[in-house]
Amino acid sequence: MRRRVRFDTGAITIAAIAICSVGLLIRTARADRIVLAPAGTTLPENSYLTEIAIDTSIKSGEYTDYGWFAYSSGDGIELEINRYEANTERNKQWSMNIEYPMPTLHNLPAISLGIRDLTGTGTEHGALYLAATRSIAITRTTHTLFRAINISAGAGTGTIGGAFVGVQTRLAGGLSVSAEIYRHRPNVSIGLGLLRNLQLKAYSLNGGIFYGIKLTVSN
Repeated sequence: MRRRVRFDTGAITIAAIAICSVGLLIRTARADRIVLAPAGTTLPENSYLTEIAIDTSIKSGEYTDYGWFAYSSGDGIELEINRYEANTERNKQWSMNIEYPMPTLHNLPAISLGIRDLTGTGTEHGALYLAATRSIAITRTTHTLFRAINISAGAGTGTIGGAFVGVQTRLAGGLSVSAEIYRHRPNVSIGLGLLRNLQLKAYSLNGGIFYGIKLTVSN
């Protein structure tokens, strides 16, 4: 039986404190997702993203695959189609996600409102969320190792299960590393840039190891 998670007001309070604390320390950035969790910013305007993640721990014919296709309009509103497949044709699930960036002032976090699985045909069943993202200013000392460090925090209803938090980093050597706590589980992704807009990726998602590829196209 699927367990329904209530909207946790205590978790929302924690997330709000985290967002405000981050806002005092760092400045805005751009990102689409942390790993699975929403970030506070959408893709750049008039751009597309395609990403797949394939389970490598196949046992007795069982497997899990993820796929994403996202488009961001000229106003920055992001529409994402997410495909999730587990083991059999019967378990394929599709969801439509929409994220709307809120107007923000300079030096404040980028904040977005969104809904996951608008049609209720995926795994998140119309969950609403609020997310914020900022980027840590890179000093001359840290620039030798890091090119960017983004921090996100937020909270959502339903199966999102309250607060979530994550960090995204881009290293000087070309690797990108993201980590999060989402739906009460840790997820991690590592990306290696092949070309300007193409990455090979490895993931730890809900305890499983995945490999994939990510392509971003901007007009």
